[in-house]
Amino acid sequence: MTSKTSLPIFWRDPRMPYVELRKVEDGRQVNYALHSHTQWSLGAITAGKSTYRYREDLYIARYLDEQVTEEISLDTLCKRFSYSSGYLIRAFSQHFGMTPHAYLLNRRIQLGRTQLKTGKAIADVAQNVGFADQPHFQRVFKRHMLPRRINIDGP
Repeated sequence: MTSKTSLPIFWRDPRMPYVELRKVEDGRQVNYALHSHTQWSLGAITAGKSTYRYREDLYIARYLDEQVTEEISLDTLCKRFSYSSGYLIRAFSQHFGMTPHAYLLNRRIQLGRTQLKTGKAIADVAQNVGFADQPHFQRVFKRHMLPRRINIDGP
């Protein structure tokens, strides 16, 4: 048997990338066909960014928005949405460009900025937006906000 006849013959329809027709002539090709099908399918499935998790990521972000003033741990998120910590961080970061913790801090800073513009005391704002104490709020606020943005932007 020549090397040309030992390879399976593929036919792929570009409109249906996961469907292929094969001509299998002997038992050795069945194993190769199964292996190559797995390789082709995995390549088609993993190529590019997946949009499958888009809705789940939005649910996580919505949950963080609703619970912005509460103490939320990564373990709490993982249990609530049934994901491992590594997977949750990776998927969330791929969609939003930041980790869930960074997203939560960002939302707290935005909320704190709005409350500071109304004239509330810094200690009260820190407590209202979910920080443990005023110095922590001030450190994070200074790290994320430019003084120019605080003064120039309107309420």
